[in-house]
Amino acid sequence: MIPTGMMRIKMAFTRRAVASIDDVGQATLGTITILNTVVGFVESNDRYEDKLNSGIGANEKTHIVVPWFSGLKTGDIVSLTDGSVVTGYQIESIEDDRNKHRQLRLVIIRAEEGR
Repeated sequence: MIPTGMMRIKMAFTRRAVASIDDVGQATLGTITILNTVVGFVESNDRYEDKLNSGIGANEKTHIVVPWFSGLKTGDIVSLTDGSVVTGYQIESIEDDRNKHRQLRLVIIRAEEGR
């Protein structure tokens, strides 16, 4: 899990565009566009583990704070770097806090499949 609190973490924001749709309706992914790389804070990190049909799955919901920048959308990918470990998340929601602090509060999520 990513450390929380006032520890600064490098965060890279990327977007993966859909190149086309194949014959069975699945998206063919195109190139990755790098939007921005910033240093931000992880406010909280909640991990929910469930047992589903004897398999174990886990969902993580993480709240982060980053400096404000434009062009960010829900569904974009955030890669958090903690030392040499890079963890990918998807943006679930964005709260614009520019009026007070010129920063963004994001809720990012990821899921793990149990084995």
